[in-house]
Order: sequence, then C-alpha cells, then structure tokens
Amino acid sequence: MKTPQKGNGCTEVVEADGAATVDTVVQDYHEPAHESQTSRPERRRAARKQAQQARQVPLNEWREHLEHGLQSLFHAAGLDAIQRMLQEDTDRLCGGPKGRHLRSQRSAYRHGTERSFLSVGSRRVPFARPRVRGPEGEIVLPTWQAAQQGQFTAVAIEAACLAGVSQRNFPDVAAMLEGAPLGLPVRHYSRSAVGRRFIEGTARSLQELQRRRLPEKRVLALYLDAKGFQGWTLLVALALLEDGTKQVLGLKEGSTENTAVVTALLEDLISRGLSARRGLLVVLDGGKALAAGVRAVFGPYALIQRCQVHKKRNVLSHLPEGERASVGRRLAEIWACPVPQMARRSLESFVRELARGGYREAAASLQEGLTETLTWQHLGLDPALALARSLATTNPIESAFSHLEIVSGRVTNWQSGEMVLRWAAAGLLRAEKRFHRVGTPETLKRLADALDKHASRVLAARSAVEQRRRAS
Repeated sequence: MKTPQKGNGCTEVVEADGAATVDTVVQDYHEPAHESQTSRPERRRAARKQAQQARQVPLNEWREHLEHGLQSLFHAAGLDAIQRMLQEDTDRLCGGPKGRHLRSQRSAYRHGTERSFLSVGSRRVPFARPRVRGPEGEIVLPTWQAAQQGQFTAVAIEAACLAGVSQRNFPDVAAMLEGAPLGLPVRHYSRSAVGRRFIEGTARSLQELQRRRLPEKRVLALYLDAKGFQGWTLLVALALLEDGTKQVLGLKEGSTENTAVVTALLEDLISRGLSARRGLLVVLDGGKALAAGVRAVFGPYALIQRCQVHKKRNVLSHLPEGERASVGRRLAEIWACPVPQMARRSLESFVRELARGGYREAAASLQEGLTETLTWQHLGLDPALALARSLATTNPIESAFSHLEIVSGRVTNWQSGEMVLRWAAAGLLRAEKRFHRVGTPETLKRLADALDKHASRVLAARSAVEQRRRAS
C-alpha cells in the first residue's frame, strides 16, 4: 500500500503492500469536493431554509418552559420573537444575512452586540442587542425602539400603588405574580425606578384627563364640587351622560371661593365640547363662587341643584345634638314632596320655625339657596325616583376620593400642587371604571325632555326680549 505524506509543499508516495501508483494519488487529490452542480438561486433558497430551521426552537424546549409556568413560556416566546425581528431589521439594513449580503442593497453594516435590558412585565431581562452603524453613526433598530417604548410597566406600577401597594414593596409583589424566562437572570426595579415610573404613569393620567374630549353622548347633568385633598383644594367636574354613565371631565386646583377658577374650568370644558344649549342640570354644593361661575358661563340654560346632603349637614351643624335627628327627618320629608310650590312653602315655614326656636344660624343656612334645593321638582319630576336621589347630592365625587385618601395617607411629603393633581387624576380615572350606571332609560328620557322644555322656554324668552328691543 502506498501512503501519501505531505511535506514541504510536495506529496510523497510511500510504497506499501498495494500496487497504487502516483497517478492514482494525484487523481484522488484533484477530484472536486462536491459532485452536485447547483445554481446560485437554489443555493440561496437552501441557505434561507436552513437558517429558518435553525431559528426554530424545538418543541422540547417549549415544554421545558411550560413546566415552569405558562408565563415563563410566554416570556421565552416573546424574547425569541424579538430576537428574530431584530435579526430581520439587521438583515434588511445590511443587505442580507451575515456573510451573504448584497452590496447594492446595503445601507449599513453590523457593529457587534451590546448588553442591554428589556422590560418583561415588571422585570428587566438582559438581552444581547445587535448594533448597526450607517454613514452618520449608529442606527436604532425599529424593533428595539418599539420594545423600549412599552407602557406596561408604568401602568402596572400606577395601578398597584393606587391599589395600596407601596413603591418599596412593588418588586416583591411583582415577583410573586409574574414568572420569568427559564435560565435567564432578571433584575427587579429599584425603589427609585418604581417611583419614576409611577410619576410617569400618573402624569399620563393627568394629561389624559385634562385633554379628554367629551363623548358624543349628551351630557344631562354636571356635578361640581371642591374637595380638600392632602391640604390642597381641588375642583372636580363629573358628567352624567344620557345613557346613565358617569365620566370625569375636569380637574383643577383652586377654591370654590374663587369665581375665576370655576369659570376657567367651565370654559375649558366648553372648549372640549360641553354645551348647555339644550339645558343642563348642574349639581353643586353651597359655594357661592360655584353658582356664580355656572351662571356666568352657561347663563339661564343651566339649572342649579344644590346638594341636599351638604345643605342638611350645614343646617345640622348649627343645632344641638338632641335636635339634629328630628330636623334631619323633617328636611327629608319636605324634599320628598313632588309639588314644588308646596315644598317651598314648607321650607319657608320651617325656616321661620327654626328662627323662633332660637336657632337663627340654622335658619339662615337653610334660607340661603332654598329654592335651588327644589330644582328637581321645578322640572316636573318625581323626587322619589332613584335618579332624583343620585342628582340631589355631589356624593359621587366624594366617593371617588374616598379610597384614594386611604392609599395616599402614607405619603408624607406633598411637594407641589402638580403632584397632588397627578395623584387625584389617577385616582379619579381608576374610580371612574367602578362607577355604577344610574337611572333607567325611561327616567333619563324624562330628564332629557324636561331640560329640552326648559331650554325652549329660555330661548322663547330671549326672542321676546329681542323683539321688544327692536320694536323700541
């Protein structure tokens, strides 16, 4: 047998037990490595198919993730999808796969990878981000830019903190609720990072509330109330729509004793689509600036309904403890009277009775805005209706703040009014999702018809005044 041996660039043939010749060895050496002659398009198709198969994760690996929970499987699948999308972005910019790119289609070139992090749920997962550079510098891949702009973390942190989870404990709570990709280390958000994202989420809620356009549905009633919150006074506007749903429309820092603040809020609502031309029932507390602002902005088209709960509370505060229960029952009986003239006479008689009994401050409190506590009856509607009870008080606004006051009680450093507005906006939008529908289609229709009649009377009165002015 002859064995070829390489040395100094030559091939030597060693004679062994066979009869092989040098010609045979030389012939074997020059034989082509691949017998098949394939075209370039076929080779490219085969390469693409091979790359696609290489990127597919075997089902066994998916089963391994599934054994650690469905969330682990979802996380792993999501990361795998992002990796593929990043690879496609890179191939598109660089003219094709690495080593097989086309110069004519190339606008950038690969620049290695960089250790980065992706937000997976409320955690940060390390990720090898491919880098691409062009003539003017590094190019941010579209997939990576979209993955970094996710708002889930800020929204989740905002919802958790408003539900009572402290920013310090949020990472521990998130770790219990979320899975993590199998075999990948994760980083939790620090307390400061949680705080930054909470600010981001609440700022987005405030912006949404301040820019919210009014729905196409008609606004039948508008609740206006000033709420003290963490030492600040916030003016809130809440709408009752024609289908019985309630929606927060506006929020402004200020006092009910400042007509300019009330006027600014109402004018902002008008610029966003609110109209009183078909009549509007405005439910408010006893702030004089509130009523003055409503009349200045909406004119006679708005009907003011004083909050009976606030009025009753103010009257009882001027009475001794032993008289409060009986006076409260008397007021409830009068306000339940469906005839407005009879109810008004009963209230005026009760005012005189309180004054004769020596309770002059209680009598003065009841006398102030007395007629406006009977607006529902003046519309010709029955005060015994459930809708009437809902529109006789501004309690929907107070109930929206009740849970937020408990949650925000742990905050000790309220730095600015903007911080208070952010918290309040986030809490109001969260409470809005739990608002119950009020009234029935029939009672809501009756209210809408009554407001239409009132608007028609106002329009007719204005037309008559205009005709008299022209005649004179």
